[in-house]
Amino acid sequence: MHISIVGAPSSGKTMLFRALSGSYEGGVANGASLVTIDVPDERLDLLTKMFNPRKTVYSRIELADTVAI
Repeated sequence: MHISIVGAPSSGKTMLFRALSGSYEGGVANGASLVTIDVPDERLDLLTKMFNPRKTVYSRIELADTVAI
C-alpha cells in the first residue's frame, strides 16, 4: 500500500509522518521522505506457526512525506 501525505506548508505533514513511521529519518526520492513499515498481524503469526511455511510475508505500507503544495 502506498500512502502520500500532502498539504499546505506548516500543516503538520512531517509531524504526522514521524508519528506514523516512528522514525525521524527515511530515504529521500524526488523531494519526498520515504519509509516502509511492516504491518504486524497476529493472525499471520498463528498461521505461520501452524503451517511452518518457508517464508512469511507481512503486509507493508510505503509512506511518503511530500513537499508542500
